[in-house]
Amino acid sequence: MDLVLAMIALYIAAGMTVDRIRFSTVLVLAAVSTLFILIKYAAF
Repeated sequence: MDLVLAMIALYIAAGMTVDRIRFSTVLVLAAVSTLFILIKYAAF
């Protein structure tokens, strides 16, 4: 869980430094990667 929270924090920090258009893209990438991580944890 700590890894997921850390990644979310990184995505938020990255989103604040870029344009709003890129911020939406970062949010989408964050959601997709988070889903993959949750699926991997669920598999185990």
